[in-house]
Amino acid sequence: MSEDKKMADTFQCPSCGGNMTFDPTTQSLKCGSCGSIEKIETFERPIVEYDFKNFLRENKDKLTNTWEEMSKILKCKSCGAEIVVPPLDTSIACSFCGSSHVEKLDNKDVLKPENLIPFKISFQQSQEIFKKWAENRFMTPFNFKKLYSSDKITGLYAPYWTFDSNTFSNYAVQLGTHYTTMETYTTMENGKSVTHTRPVVHTIWHTKRGTYSEFCDDVFVNGSKNVDPKLSEKVSHYDFKQLVSYNSDYLSGFKAEKYSINIEQAWGIAQEKIREILSQHIRSQQRADEVGGVQLNTQHDNVTFKYVLVPLWISVFNYKNKSFVSLINGQTGRIEGHYPISVLKVIFIVIISVLVVGAGVYFLNYYTQ
Repeated sequence: MSEDKKMADTFQCPSCGGNMTFDPTTQSLKCGSCGSIEKIETFERPIVEYDFKNFLRENKDKLTNTWEEMSKILKCKSCGAEIVVPPLDTSIACSFCGSSHVEKLDNKDVLKPENLIPFKISFQQSQEIFKKWAENRFMTPFNFKKLYSSDKITGLYAPYWTFDSNTFSNYAVQLGTHYTTMETYTTMENGKSVTHTRPVVHTIWHTKRGTYSEFCDDVFVNGSKNVDPKLSEKVSHYDFKQLVSYNSDYLSGFKAEKYSINIEQAWGIAQEKIREILSQHIRSQQRADEVGGVQLNTQHDNVTFKYVLVPLWISVFNYKNKSFVSLINGQTGRIEGHYPISVLKVIFIVIISVLVVGAGVYFLNYYTQ
């Protein structure tokens, strides 16, 4: 959409003057009043990987310092999340915990992303995904599905760092070789001691040392402290080849979180992830009966990074004064979440299990007498 049709991060429909928001289904701006669709202008800018060492050494942002001059930042007083929203956004609830206790912050020094992955899953699709997921949670309370409200699902662009690195590692890996011996043992049969033999497998361990090189591409780190990292990791299988240049059109109707994990902290996390990747690959190349632990000493060269936004649907469900969060990947539709467990159903399952085991023991004794 052309700049003269944008007003302070709101998007006016050229047909009726209504508000236009990004529609994941058509990948266009769509008017909520008349249904008109306007194509989003695309900019054929190359995706830039910034040199990590130079970025830190020069101690200045090579990315734009401010994120839309008219944007505002809201901070949740309950969980601490900081959300970037358009100035006319009237939302007062936190996307992460549902709290209405938010305050406005100064938006200076907010690093603006240069790329993002647009939403592909629409709000209606996210509702269906969550509904199907909720229906398959057998151990939830009986009123779980009735209490669920669709207005608790929020579309959010989450901050992510991605890193590329040329790695060279010296490694030491433990390899095990099996050998078999025969062992004798005795049992009592019909009141007599009987000797038997059986094979016993032993392992001889030795250390193998070597070098390993690999280019690690797009190792991602969630830039948010406000989402359960284990939950986030499960849904964070994004196709970064679908990154597009940042355009505020894609954010119309959505919110975006300000990163709470800075680039140096993110690189520390990325190095641990790279270590796990390299260890797995080194282990997979070994020829041995067993492969044990791997010790690594890794050098990183030509480290580059990107700061991007990725689409996420967040559902916050409050049950008995406790919040349960579910995440839906806004690109693939994968869902993971936490949910309450029904004590009554747990007791019911335990009782049924005891009865089934008891019945089995009874009939086994009955028919063997």
